[in-house]
Amino acid sequence: MAEEEYQSVVSNEFRRLADYLLETPRASKEEVQKYHCSLKKKIDSGEIIPVPSHPHRTLHEIMWIKGHEIYNLFNKFSEAIAHFCKIEASQECKDIKSEHDRFDIWYAKTYVPKDIDDNWARAVREVAEKEAGKPLEEICLCLD
Repeated sequence: MAEEEYQSVVSNEFRRLADYLLETPRASKEEVQKYHCSLKKKIDSGEIIPVPSHPHRTLHEIMWIKGHEIYNLFNKFSEAIAHFCKIEASQECKDIKSEHDRFDIWYAKTYVPKDIDDNWARAVREVAEKEAGKPLEEICLCLD
């Protein structure tokens, strides 16, 4: 498959998955997690969208913010984004200053191995460690 055709396939799959994520139903936490579970499997499969990659990270970020919107009873996705980026220490993770930082750290810990040979992924890991103030191996995130 030619590079241009491949990028078109990735772009189309990204848009399709992003649309499904944005259509997450307002429901109980259990139902939202069930809805996201099948999408997460597809996103993490690496079949079309490489793992880790910028599109992969963005899809997870959309999923995280959508959950944040629903669980925190925001009326709009834009309100959840604003809160996601707001700097405030959480009760569980006092060193982590925002939900955005928490997401960055979670993503890097989950998908970016320490010895990865990819400039983008290495930069993601470095940002997360800077936000955490220590190596990711020393961080324990509570995700409830």
